[in-house]
Amino acid sequence: MMSPTTKINSGVYQGILQAAYRGWSNRSLYGDYAILIQDNAPAHSSKRTHAYFERAKITNLAHLKEGISTWWKTFLTVEECRKYIRRVQKQMRKVIEQSGGPVYD
Repeated sequence: MMSPTTKINSGVYQGILQAAYRGWSNRSLYGDYAILIQDNAPAHSSKRTHAYFERAKITNLAHLKEGISTWWKTFLTVEECRKYIRRVQKQMRKVIEQSGGPVYD
């Protein structure tokens, strides 16, 4: 467990991946891999983290493409699209009511 004040730099992030993600990803509901989702946070996009991915053979872009393709072919129905569109419309009304502020369900 980390302190709430721990700064997640690339070394800490790599430790999290090593300790949690890599072991869990092989036992996931997604078959032989788990989908790793990242944003452009410095710890995610650093050269050290990219080098770690190469050494550890974590190919998140390939997993992402495969996951999107599977989801698109298997789960995305016309009704699911309608449901997502209705949800976005509902949330946008809330955003307007809050003058662009945060909204909660």
